[in-house]
Amino acid sequence: MNMGANSGSGIWWNPDAPAIWLGPPSPDSPRPASDADASGEDEDT
Repeated sequence: MNMGANSGSGIWWNPDAPAIWLGPPSPDSPRPASDADASGEDEDT
């Protein structure tokens, strides 16, 4: 799901939490574990 996160279009796979993708991802912003895991932010970096 890295492509979705990089393009900023993660809404398509997570319609239940569109607010998360309204702005740039931040370590301080609350988000489901599935989001961080799917985006690969914490794993690839």
